[in-house]
Amino acid sequence: MSLPIRTSKSHRGRGKRNRLYPLFLLLAGFFLLLLALGRLSLNKGGRSIRPEAVDEAIDSVLVRYGVDKEKVASFWGEGGIKKERIRISDVYSLLHFHQSLNHLLQGSGARIIEGAELNRGKSLSLRVGFGERITHILLVERDPLVAARSAKLALILQDFEGRKGALLTKILRSNLPLALSFLPGTEQKNLRRAQKSGKEVLIALPLQSFPLPGMRRWEVRTDMEPDQIRGRVRKVLDYFPQAGGLDLSFGSEADQDLLLAIMQELGGRYLVVSHQIKDKSLTGKPMAVFSEDFIDKRERKEYILGKLRRLAHLAWVQGEAVGVGRLSAETWKVIKEERPRLEGKGIRFVPISQLLK
Repeated sequence: MSLPIRTSKSHRGRGKRNRLYPLFLLLAGFFLLLLALGRLSLNKGGRSIRPEAVDEAIDSVLVRYGVDKEKVASFWGEGGIKKERIRISDVYSLLHFHQSLNHLLQGSGARIIEGAELNRGKSLSLRVGFGERITHILLVERDPLVAARSAKLALILQDFEGRKGALLTKILRSNLPLALSFLPGTEQKNLRRAQKSGKEVLIALPLQSFPLPGMRRWEVRTDMEPDQIRGRVRKVLDYFPQAGGLDLSFGSEADQDLLLAIMQELGGRYLVVSHQIKDKSLTGKPMAVFSEDFIDKRERKEYILGKLRRLAHLAWVQGEAVGVGRLSAETWKVIKEERPRLEGKGIRFVPISQLLK
């Protein structure tokens, strides 16, 4: 008599898994198909989509035009499309922007898919992408320039080292109106020479958060009481009472109370502050705000030149701009060489005092 054959639980489980294998294979195949389709849609002519290549091309055009990247409105739209609103100076035409971007996109696989002028030629809409897929939508607008010879640019050169006698002599002999900023403790003869030459003189106000060697007895500290701050400011101003004002352009972290305490002791003089605190409800006060520092520590000529032209662009668009840099041979060489070109394009170099509201 044959006995009934019992299937063990392990065999029954294995049978169920065997029946599921085709389903797993089907799902895996479907997933691979989706990947393949996605791969096909992301490739055109053997080139993969690299949105960063478009960003690099746009940035290159902006650098060429001296456009402040911080002024480019950028946000993400539906489908991961990056939308940017760019404002360029009237010095450059929209057609030139279109051609420059198209040239820089060559070799990246990207292209301008569609372009159209809007608002009677005052703005340009560009759709950029790979193949037929759009990755960027650009709205390029032209900024109206200020009237010729009305674009004002003021420059400040800081001498924080005190060992630039020969260079200082060259600058004082030039007819370029600019301001020279010195630390308290600088030799009085240099200050008097600068003032006698017609250059405006500023005294840099040392901050504890921006330590400078030998400045402890001059610096302003955040832990000081308002009366102590004002007393220290008086001491700095009394060092050279002929100074036109105080230079606090490096103090981007200065808070509201500190600035108010400082300004109470200006006595008709002005305060140069960082553009980062421009919007802190200090309007109507005797101050000048610098737009950007265009000097780096390595003194690269290309970097300085690019920053100087960027300042000029801001002056064309806004009507005025202030730049701060270090007193160095490379800085002065770039300014001197670039000055004729900028003046030919309508830039007027002015002292800081002409920008006071």
